[in-house]
Amino acid sequence: EIAYIAQMRAVHEEVLRMISANREWMRKYPIVKNLVQNPRTPLPIALNHLKRLIEQDLKLMAKDRNVAELLRREAKRIVDHKGAAH
Repeated sequence: EIAYIAQMRAVHEEVLRMISANREWMRKYPIVKNLVQNPRTPLPIALNHLKRLIEQDLKLMAKDRNVAELLRREAKRIVDHKGAAH
């Protein structure tokens, strides 16, 4: 249920803040992913959890026009950095 709420576009920003503040919920990858990809999530929260996404999701996010430009650039930077590290 929380993963579904975290991806809802119509949910209030404060609800997303409450989800991100709950450690138990934030241990679950689908919740983290949905929260980061939700355009309504406050940017500092999304940026903070961006590095937890797997490379495949980061690549998709780097091309997603529905997320903030800053998040797209940061996702691309992380993917590029991981690629250079290997």
